[in-house]
Amino acid sequence: MGFSTQSRRPVESRKRVRYYRLNTDDVIFVQKVMEYRLHQREERETKRHQEQEHNEAYAARMHMQYGINASSTPP
Repeated sequence: MGFSTQSRRPVESRKRVRYYRLNTDDVIFVQKVMEYRLHQREERETKRHQEQEHNEAYAARMHMQYGINASSTPP
């Protein structure tokens, strides 16, 4: 995801130890990106569901009016 890190060495220790942490600006940005993508995914799913309901209602109307199956193709 492209996280950058910040590192530091403890001043009290002479060992070769380095502490890493995520850059907070990157974490906030990635959270916003993930929220945006989730919102887009939910919108696409809602739109697909509404379109499916519309198609089902249309097929029911065609069947009611003409007694035909709207999803079938003529020979």
